[in-house]
Amino acid sequence: MRSQGYEPPVQAAPTAPASHSQQRDASIPIASQGDSSDELEIEGYWGRMPISMSVDISGSGEQFFQAFQCIAIDRKRGDNLDRQRLAMLLRADEEGPDEEAYRVSLDQGALEKRWKMAVRWIRKNKNSEEPHLYATVEIADG
Repeated sequence: MRSQGYEPPVQAAPTAPASHSQQRDASIPIASQGDSSDELEIEGYWGRMPISMSVDISGSGEQFFQAFQCIAIDRKRGDNLDRQRLAMLLRADEEGPDEEAYRVSLDQGALEKRWKMAVRWIRKNKNSEEPHLYATVEIADG
C-alpha cells in the first residue's frame, strides 16, 4: 500500500484544531502520556482515496477524531464533515472483510462513551509493525 500514493501521517493536537493553514503546513505532535506502544500508524481508504494517520491511543477519543479531521482537511474533505454519519472500520488484516472490523463511530458522544472499549480492542488486535491497523472510512446515509 505504501508504494501507491503514500503520504506521511498526520498527527492530532491535544487541544482544539489549529487553523486550516496550520494543519496543512505543519505536523502537529500528540502529547504522549502513554508508552510508545500506544502510538499507532493506521492506513486505509476513504472511498478510493488512500489515507494514513498517526494517533496516540492513550489520548482521548476526541484526539482520535482530530487526527482524522486533519486527514479530511488535508484531502479537501473537511468542509462539511458530519461526524454523526462517520465511522472508521478498524482491522488488523488489510484484506479482512468489513463485517469483521471493529466499528469506531466518530460521533462525539458515541466516541467518548465507547473510547475505552475501542482502545482495549486496538491493543488486543494491533499489529506489532507498521501499519498497526487498517481502516476504511464509512459514511452512513443521511
